[in-house]
Amino acid sequence: MHKIHYDSLLSEFKNKAELLQKALSSTKEDNATAMQYFHQFERFSNLSAQEILQQFKPKSKDILELLAFELHHSSFNDLKKTIKDPFFSLQKDSFHHLWFDKYSEALCYLNQRGGFLLPHNKRYFLCQKDYIHAIGLSEKDNAWQKIKYNWVYPVDSKAHFKLFCQLLQAQHPQ
Repeated sequence: MHKIHYDSLLSEFKNKAELLQKALSSTKEDNATAMQYFHQFERFSNLSAQEILQQFKPKSKDILELLAFELHHSSFNDLKKTIKDPFFSLQKDSFHHLWFDKYSEALCYLNQRGGFLLPHNKRYFLCQKDYIHAIGLSEKDNAWQKIKYNWVYPVDSKAHFKLFCQLLQAQHPQ
């Protein structure tokens, strides 16, 4: 497993959950943002912030479950499994990837020849923009540049989080 990418994505989800929890009971502007988020779920659609706080008493872990559900996962634990290996179910035989057992070799190749460095199990692979497009991401998204095309050890955790959420949404279109 690629601990750094896993930890940074988990941190982003936990931060988002904590912000939503705090926003429910704070200023009107923050509260409106939180309410907009909660109202997308049928069970909260007709409730006020006070009613949500009284009936649901949301803790960060509860909001993490909602975030997971929003990204088409049955639980946050299920989402964590996807975070560990997001490309497991996306291997497509029609694409040629360069595979590496060592991260240092994959990184060296990325720096010399370009591409997109992605993890899979305990290995690494480099792919081209056609694969990125096929899995539902835009190879032109500036988030790739911000993470230096390196999903394994991304430089910018917010950009990485954005790409990860887009990947999950692409896997389960509405």
